[in-house]
Amino acid sequence: MDSKAEYQLSNALALDKKYKKLFIEKGAFDDEVEKYRNVLRNSFEQIFIIDLNYAVSNDIESSLWRNIFYLVIDDFRKRNKEYKKLYSTLNQNDKFIFKVYSSSFHSFIKESISFYTDFIQKLTKLYNLAQVSKVFKPIELSFINSNIGKYKYM
Repeated sequence: MDSKAEYQLSNALALDKKYKKLFIEKGAFDDEVEKYRNVLRNSFEQIFIIDLNYAVSNDIESSLWRNIFYLVIDDFRKRNKEYKKLYSTLNQNDKFIFKVYSSSFHSFIKESISFYTDFIQKLTKLYNLAQVSKVFKPIELSFINSNIGKYKYM
């Protein structure tokens, strides 16, 4: 390995294999899976902190997004589609399980927004980036929480 960033990426890829295996075996919101997801997320984040140029040239942000965030989002979308088709035929216990899963997913989305907000702030501070919008495309996220109403995050 030539650099700390390459070493960190090698570690992240090894963690990613374990994480995906656990994800398939235990599901997105199992405690052990969440632990691995957080360690893997931090591992990808460290690559940016160690060497921004290496991270950008190796498309680490894409790996971070796909392996940490999109994997969970895609899993939820698939399950949600299945549950919608079967919802009227489900027993009360299965409906409850789906509601718990949905609640866990909403918490995951909130944590994801928080992670990316903190991540951008760290990089901005560390690399003295005057305008974050030139580094990251601005995104607008919105979600509806029945207890709170509609909120937008930019």
